[in-house]
Amino acid sequence: MSTTISAGTATSGAALSSDTSGILQLQSGSTPTTAVTIDTSGRLLVGGTTATNGGFNEFFFNGSTYNGLVLNDTTATSGVIFEIFSANGTGCGAISRVGATSAVTYGTTSDRRLKSNITDITNSGTFIDALKPRNFTWTEANVADQGFIADEFQQVVPLAVRGEPNAVDKDGKPEYQSIEASSAAVIANLIAEVQFLRKRVATLENKAGVTA
Repeated sequence: MSTTISAGTATSGAALSSDTSGILQLQSGSTPTTAVTIDTSGRLLVGGTTATNGGFNEFFFNGSTYNGLVLNDTTATSGVIFEIFSANGTGCGAISRVGATSAVTYGTTSDRRLKSNITDITNSGTFIDALKPRNFTWTEANVADQGFIADEFQQVVPLAVRGEPNAVDKDGKPEYQSIEASSAAVIANLIAEVQFLRKRVATLENKAGVTA
């Protein structure tokens, strides 16, 4: 027994239905395989009716198996798990599965066609020297750790930091900054410096008559 609220015809309209087991479906026409479903575990399933079916996206919100958010495409050989777009619709990056493997990439858009004024990095040493690696203790957990302080990191790599120093919301509560320590700028400068040092070592070895 189900309760259905529908618009249009059974083959071309939309229907919202709930069965006796508590499953809620929003379907297009009469094809449940294209439904948006909330199952009895509170999971939102897009494009399918059960969490065990393959080939559709699954959003799990505090489900019986997962506590959090899971986006799943179980049949694609190279599926995009999560993708972010800019305001103009350009892809900014994605979390993706690598082919048919169990590996995952966390990719930021880096297409040449989106860039201009491309030049070699020549100040990698200055960049690296400006960074301030720190020892610190996480206040809440009283756990010692190492890393960077967001406002200090922001002075060197502004695009890798979210938020502003000491920001608060409308109620005066802290809006904490976050950083991406492994940003493209950091990696690019590290590699540029390693390449520079390798050339210097090779030059010194040649002068000293050292062979590899």
